[in-house]
Amino acid sequence: MPGMRGRVDMRFLIRGVRVVDPTEGLDGVYSVLIEDGIIREVSEKVLMMDDMAVIGGAGKVLMPGLFDMHVHLREPGYEHKEDIHSGTLAAARGGVTGLLAMPNTYPTVQSAEVVRDIKKRIDEKAVVEVKLTGSITKGLQGLEMSDIQEMIIEGIVAVTDDGRTTMSVDFMKEAFNTIKPHDMVLISHAEDHDIVEGGAVHEGEVSKELGIAGIPAAAEYNIVRRDIALAKETGAKLHIAHISTKEAVQAVREAREQGLAVTAEAGPHHFMLTDETLKTAGTLAKVNPPLRSEDHRQAVEQGLIDGTITCIATDHAPHTLEEKNKDFYKAPFGISGVELSLAFTYSHFVKTGKLDWTSIVDKMAVNPRVLLNLPVPCVKVGEKANLALFDMTVERTLKNENMVSRGKNTPFEGLQVSGDVVMTMYDGKVVYRG
Repeated sequence: MPGMRGRVDMRFLIRGVRVVDPTEGLDGVYSVLIEDGIIREVSEKVLMMDDMAVIGGAGKVLMPGLFDMHVHLREPGYEHKEDIHSGTLAAARGGVTGLLAMPNTYPTVQSAEVVRDIKKRIDEKAVVEVKLTGSITKGLQGLEMSDIQEMIIEGIVAVTDDGRTTMSVDFMKEAFNTIKPHDMVLISHAEDHDIVEGGAVHEGEVSKELGIAGIPAAAEYNIVRRDIALAKETGAKLHIAHISTKEAVQAVREAREQGLAVTAEAGPHHFMLTDETLKTAGTLAKVNPPLRSEDHRQAVEQGLIDGTITCIATDHAPHTLEEKNKDFYKAPFGISGVELSLAFTYSHFVKTGKLDWTSIVDKMAVNPRVLLNLPVPCVKVGEKANLALFDMTVERTLKNENMVSRGKNTPFEGLQVSGDVVMTMYDGKVVYRG
């Protein structure tokens, strides 16, 4: 359907497609009629209509649009890496119709004024939904509290110092106590700065072999354990970002078994790759938290399988290749990936039988929105189309240069991957069509 991008005055049928929508209890083959951006029919009958475009659904899965709750859009301040328009185009390319933007921009999202400015930019440039986090401390420096209450009034949906850890227990308690009445979540970048300074990769056999200073697994676990204790003390909601170690996964598992409001996310690079990737991809595999050893990777994978880790989020961190093409100590941390996550998750979990489609849609579309108190889109008659259509039959070789994101910095060059997003709809409009 060429020329459909962004149009709402359209009528088309997705015929005989597998629809997966946990909220509506759907996992079966249906024909879905969309007219003027509204879902008009979801039928088990094979609809035959001659006066409209038809998309064949064989080999495809239709699901609610995904929500990536960990994305760095870089605007304002670092638009040479990414901006709101390019970042949301990349999200749409990956079937992501909503995302949570991290606050480590310039200026940092630390006041009502900055929130208002970025919301205006979003209204002008974004092609999918963008929700904002506010920083816990000004400039992420851990020295002075941000204006959290004012930012809540302006519409932030979570607080975090992502990119840094808030080392002050007093500031953490204040943040927890401020957000609790709003049923808001604090997102923890768990990294004990007292023991990681100077580290660039996971501390282990590979770091020794490469002669690079390591970041110990304890750096993550120390802060996860501390923050769980603070969440228990304050009764507030805690979410662990980009979890990467077996000890942290176990700590979250135990906290959830105790009934605490503790959740966690993991990204594809942490459930797919290990620090062995550093030997071939170099600084393109430098990320924070770092790629760990196989025992940690397996623990993250198991945490996703058993439900300890409730969300899959990319920590999309675009950089220029010029910035990445430096030595391990000078190159920035980060991997670009918002447009690749669904294909990675399908290839790693669904195709191998480790998780079913319902579990994947829960972790990538439903759970993040529920955690952030956002409406969950569904495949339902009368709803505006907010959908991702994924073709399971596609086999492709990844090339970084083909990425939509301005950030081409991934360690996935040459990787064989199964499946691809072929259409994304947000707010009744086609925002990506392959």
